[in-house]
Amino acid sequence: MSCRACSLPPYSLRTVHRLEVEALMRLASLKTLYIDWSGVVSNDMLAVYEASCRLRRQFNLPIVSRAEWLQKCLGAANVRDEFRKAGVALTDDQIFAAYEDTYAAVKEDGIVPTMYPDAYEFLAETARHHRIIVVSAHPHAELKNEIEMYGVEEFISIAAGSVRNKPLRLQTMHRLARHARHEAAYAGDMSADVQAATLAGMLSIAVSTGYHPHELLKAARPDLLVSSLTQLRGHMRR
Repeated sequence: MSCRACSLPPYSLRTVHRLEVEALMRLASLKTLYIDWSGVVSNDMLAVYEASCRLRRQFNLPIVSRAEWLQKCLGAANVRDEFRKAGVALTDDQIFAAYEDTYAAVKEDGIVPTMYPDAYEFLAETARHHRIIVVSAHPHAELKNEIEMYGVEEFISIAAGSVRNKPLRLQTMHRLARHARHEAAYAGDMSADVQAATLAGMLSIAVSTGYHPHELLKAARPDLLVSSLTQLRGHMRR
């Protein structure tokens, strides 16, 4: 173990897996934090569930309970996957367009997302030392609207919404930035986010506040698994 690792607080070495200790060490040289939106910064589960229910009616699919819907989310990386698996015979463009229109209508009807309680402080503090880039499948127009609604525009360098292929988008951004692996990380709330970060050649951080539970994220083997942005902020301070 290097002297740098020994400088970590004793409780970290006792409670964090060796690979996570290495990830914590790499956070010290982080330059850019790529971050997902839904389930990490924004708690939009009710709005997304309502949009899914409305689309199910539109596509003549049975309505499922929220618990059943969450189970279906376990194997879906985005709305396209959810409805493809349900047998909807539309193009990707048609599915995404229908979802974006429906989600916007849900918000207009008063079912609006909220920012996680610790997200503002996390973004404000992280932006002092790192570049923050949002990469999300969330509809781009809604992403921009919610960033403004939450008052966090000044903390975010780039916001990329409506991303259909996260690995490719992250790879492209990572390559253009010319960062080493330890200089960039992607934080998301789903197993697909862990895979996207790995494929893009950056550190993977799983945050268990969103759509995938802790154990499922753990099985995806992220470099670092945290239960909240507050915990991640604590790790990044060291």
